[in-house]
Amino acid sequence: MANKKNNRDAAVDVLIVGGGPAGLSAALVLGRCCRRVVLCDDGNPRNAPSRALHGYLGSKEVPPKKFLENSRAQLKPYNVTLLNVKVEKIGQSGKLFSIHLASGRKVKARKVLLATGLRDLLPDLKGIERFYGKSIFVCPYCDGWEVRGRALGVFGRGKRGMNLSLTMRGWSKNVTLFGGGSGRLSRSDQERLAAHRIRYYPQKILACEGKGTRLNQLRLEGSLIVPCDALFLNMQSCQKSPLFQKIRGRLDRHRGIDTRRFQVVHRPGIYAAGNALRDVQLAIVAAAEGASAAFEINCALLREDQSFAPQKRS
Repeated sequence: MANKKNNRDAAVDVLIVGGGPAGLSAALVLGRCCRRVVLCDDGNPRNAPSRALHGYLGSKEVPPKKFLENSRAQLKPYNVTLLNVKVEKIGQSGKLFSIHLASGRKVKARKVLLATGLRDLLPDLKGIERFYGKSIFVCPYCDGWEVRGRALGVFGRGKRGMNLSLTMRGWSKNVTLFGGGSGRLSRSDQERLAAHRIRYYPQKILACEGKGTRLNQLRLEGSLIVPCDALFLNMQSCQKSPLFQKIRGRLDRHRGIDTRRFQVVHRPGIYAAGNALRDVQLAIVAAAEGASAAFEINCALLREDQSFAPQKRS
């Protein structure tokens, strides 16, 4: 029993991979539970191109970089170590995990939390990089309010593009769906769009145009120019980190991993939280999931700690 306790003492309680809202929130909760935590982040947040973080209660118009700085500063009183490094591999020896960092360092941990998030796969549209995060967006719940009432475009193919354009009617009565040259919608779908006064252009988009970072029009095949103040993309995303596949977590249809109360199936001791798991991809939801996962992890650690406690004689 002494050897087991010594091994536990040599390891941190939790290693967190990912320093976004989910990972930082988990680190805060675990730090306040007097846990030894190491948080690793590669410094490439998904929302880096955005002007500000929206829809996060208590944080108004805070740039993503400033939000991360404030969150990291909040962790200073606790036993949380922040490392700006990529995690290359997660191995296991007995009940402990061996985490290999890109710096060459290895960290032993009793539990691991994956909060690596997603990576957006931007469509191949000329000029998109200049406007992305400023007037070309992904999530209307994050950025729709700031462009409400304007000429809003939706880039999306098939039913998914149509459904997003119908959703955007909640933010503006001036909505246009751009099919991007992928083939026309069915007649019934086009009639549905027309019934809601949504214009539809199936042509390929040749360029996004505007002044500075402010989009004002899209240039289409056939010499068409369509006014557009903001464009919302219905696009795919993928796991930002390959660690999910490396640990053989079972991927589900929501791009996340099949979990039971945040724990990765078939890999006891590894947990996951944040946008990698859910379709509701809001920063505040990711933070809430990080806090919930931290609660589950601390409860698991408490059970282990108490199992090592000396038994009192009657």
